[in-house]
Amino acid sequence: MLLDSLITLAGLVVLLIGADRFVVGAGATARNLG
Repeated sequence: MLLDSLITLAGLVVLLIGADRFVVGAGATARNLG
């Protein structure tokens, strides 16, 4: 049960980091195009 919670938490952290990097990358691309 605890292991499942840790895996879920780790997955959420990875998704948040990925989303954050995607937003930063998209912002940089927009600045380059602009």
